[in-house]
Amino acid sequence: MSKVDNPWKIVDREVREYNDRQYNEMYRSTNFTINCLDNILSLKSNLSILDVGCSAGANLYHIVKKFPNHNYVGIDINKYFLNQAVEKYRELNIKNTSFINLDFKSYNTKHDIIGSSQFLEVLDYNEGKDFQKFCFDNSKLGVFFTAMFSERLIDTETYMHDYTFSPKKKVPHCIYSIPKLVELAENKGFKLIKNEKFIIDIDLSDSHTGRGTYTIKDENSNRMMFSDVLYMPWKFLYFERVR
Repeated sequence: MSKVDNPWKIVDREVREYNDRQYNEMYRSTNFTINCLDNILSLKSNLSILDVGCSAGANLYHIVKKFPNHNYVGIDINKYFLNQAVEKYRELNIKNTSFINLDFKSYNTKHDIIGSSQFLEVLDYNEGKDFQKFCFDNSKLGVFFTAMFSERLIDTETYMHDYTFSPKKKVPHCIYSIPKLVELAENKGFKLIKNEKFIIDIDLSDSHTGRGTYTIKDENSNRMMFSDVLYMPWKFLYFERVR
């Protein structure tokens, strides 16, 4: 994906509203990530944690609030939303978090833990593969992803062309193979120790004109999340360094 085509450099209503809502009310996906991190971050203090693709810092805000005894850095390529994060954290008097307007490929500082929430799946496929390697190469202790994964030896590379935007917004919708990610992690000295499936507990209506998340129920009344016609298999994975 070229720099011109990168949807995450655009400042649009969709992302602005997403961040504003998240600051006012924690999303269930964020609460899920926090619960998965609880026995990882609550047992230690003063860790250096990198959040990649932090946007305006709304998701990270709830993580910082839950685990305040660590030091956080958020990076993102969108300068507008990074500035929003800086201003918001200053307003909230949060002092243990800093933000850098940078692509992860240009970032070369190691951290104890590197994580991302709903970031890996919206990268260009090849960039997503590079990001996986970046995380393991630059983490001292652990790596976590909240993203979309398959338990099979299958990666899915899809692009959604959303014509409700002018010009159209082209957004990746990639699903990565857990067995292949485990293979990469083990080669880098990490072991998968947590694999949790996100199960949403409310009904979301299909009321969107463009991209948007909604739920349907299967024959056992389990809710499944979709964006347009595409199923969204959200999971939390945590890898711990073993050598």
